Amino acid sequence: MQKNFQTLIKTFKLTELTLIAMPIIICACSSTPNSVSMSATTGTCVQDSQYNSPPSTIKANPNSAPYCLAVTITNNNNGSNANSVQVGGGGLTLAYTVGKQSFSSAMYDPVAAGVTIKGSVQTLGNISLYDPQNCATTQAMNVRTINYGGGQCTFYLQLIGESFPVGNYPLNLTYNYTNGNQNYATTLTTKQKVNLYGGSTQGLYIDSNNSWQNSSIVPTQSINSIIRDSYGNIYMAINNQVWFFNGIIATQLGASFSSIVNSLAIDQNFNVYAATQNNGIYMLPKSTNSWLQFTDTRNQITNSSSVIGLATYNNTSQQTTLYAITNTTAYQCFSLNGQSCQFNQLTNSAGGTLPTSFNTNALATSTGNALYIGSTSSAYSYTSSTWLPFTFTPAITGQVLGVAFNTTANSQALLLGEVPNNNPTEASVYSCPLNGTNCIPLAASQAGNIITGNVRAITTDGANNVYAAGVILASLDFSPAGIYSAAYFNTIWNPITGTVNGNLQALQIASMLSK
Repeated sequence: MQKNFQTLIKTFKLTELTLIAMPIIICACSSTPNSVSMSATTGTCVQDSQYNSPPSTIKANPNSAPYCLAVTITNNNNGSNANSVQVGGGGLTLAYTVGKQSFSSAMYDPVAAGVTIKGSVQTLGNISLYDPQNCATTQAMNVRTINYGGGQCTFYLQLIGESFPVGNYPLNLTYNYTNGNQNYATTLTTKQKVNLYGGSTQGLYIDSNNSWQNSSIVPTQSINSIIRDSYGNIYMAINNQVWFFNGIIATQLGASFSSIVNSLAIDQNFNVYAATQNNGIYMLPKSTNSWLQFTDTRNQITNSSSVIGLATYNNTSQQTTLYAITNTTAYQCFSLNGQSCQFNQLTNSAGGTLPTSFNTNALATSTGNALYIGSTSSAYSYTSSTWLPFTFTPAITGQVLGVAFNTTANSQALLLGEVPNNNPTEASVYSCPLNGTNCIPLAASQAGNIITGNVRAITTDGANNVYAAGVILASLDFSPAGIYSAAYFNTIWNPITGTVNGNLQALQIASMLSK
């Protein structure tokens, strides 16, 4: 009996020690590591060479542009229990808000994935996803495994155009993934930044939050013209030079000219044209850095002509119409041939009123390839070999220096900016139908307040807000009240604050994706 009792005690103690030791054994086991991150590279564009059959929308993509952003997912897991990870759950999602409008969706690239994923989109608002490595595919055979120990997968975001007012819009990305048998998510916040670039007689200014900031990215000289290409890059005529800005750095294009550069234009093949004060027109072919004299084969515009304005019209058949104006004459070229063109002088073949003078950079083309141009106390359209003058109610007294368009899905409206002739109460911005029958002041929808002062440049954003710039601008809508160098219009006139040296004389909207 005593022996059996002692045996029982020994058995109990052994069991007790085993139970006490068990938690120690469990705690010593390594847990599954979970370290997956996303990082962004500004300006990096997807390339068509990354696809077997590339989407048509990226066939002309540059290597770098403001509209582009590369996002890399990295599996940082290491150790004995580290796992490879895969996209799972809701996949890759994008969410952002602009004003009162919110966007949110799972994102994927159907060309790369080779499947249709219900409830997912490739384009959300004005942002498209390109995913040649299948980072975001959640089904079928193309789901990408990201190996532990630093494995990576990169996808790309790209703007498809200008759609929003000036401002900064956070973009929230979420990558849902599986690690072992567990579901996790990692997030990244980037942003879409819509900038208003203002060219002054004393340098470049940038507005991204309703206040001008002095820029040091280009020389502090007179900026006569600013244009944008289809990837968000901007080009600036600065005194006798042309500068390029890709959202990160600014560089001079080619050598300086021997005379002032008045105006710039770009065609759909990304050739740049410069109109000079005393040396005619020059061309900078794509992917080069040398300006070439652009020749009119009819010798109407020579290498000693003063050309004050350029505009292009591009269509889907890869053809470009180039317009050029001097102080008194407008020209049109339907078919560019390298660095030469046969310009046709725009006259009135059907009779009517022929404009006798034009203003620097006061020209733009509509979606129907009609030319609209500013003049003294009026504006004109040219289409079907006929010049038509605009009428104004009330009549205007000064120079029309700003020409721009508001574009909706079904129509366009013309916006004109004016410098009145010593009339401080005359409206400075007008809205016009394209047929020119009657231009009226652009006024607040409720109180009917207009803007006055000297408007030298005008532009619009993708949301059809109107931006006007110049000097001594005023409106009863302004809050705070005062005199400003620029303003924007949605339903009322709003001032853009901040100090601007000199007079603003060029405006351009250009967006970018950034960290």
